[in-house]
Formats: sequence, C-alpha cells, structure tokens
Amino acid sequence: FEPSPDLPEHASMLTSFNREALVFNGHGYKGNIIELQVPVLTLDSLLKKHGIERVDLLQTDTEGHDWPILRAFDWAKFQPAIV
Repeated sequence: FEPSPDLPEHASMLTSFNREALVFNGHGYKGNIIELQVPVLTLDSLLKKHGIERVDLLQTDTEGHDWPILRAFDWAKFQPAIV
C-alpha cells in the first residue's frame, strides 16, 4: 500500500503477486496499491545459480503461491527431509 496517514506504517510492507490478496487482506486495510515489477527466478534456477546440490529443508512463505512452487520443485533430484 502507498504510505498514508490512514494506515499503519507496516501496511506498505504487505506484498503479493495476487492483487486480490491485497485488496481483501486479513487486516482490513484499504488504500492505494502500488504495483511494481520485480525480477523473479524459478526455484530450480535459484538452486543452480548458487550451486546447491542438496536440499535438507524446504520452507516456503510466498503469500499464497506455495503450491505452484512445490509443484514445480524437482522432487526426483532433491529429496528434502523436511518440507
């Protein structure tokens, strides 16, 4: 959200790739939503970029986009003990 005297400061830190998640947020905040383009990576490309060959723990917190990430994860190559 755009900073506003009607909203707490932390409201500007709420983010999502899904606009509806912001419009209907659990806090009831209302205000101007700022849209930004941000660079993204697939999980596979992120692991390759950093030379990760083993994953013991897989934890996501992607504001409602966890399932697409888990679905795209290479479960045959990486077998985390904890998800």
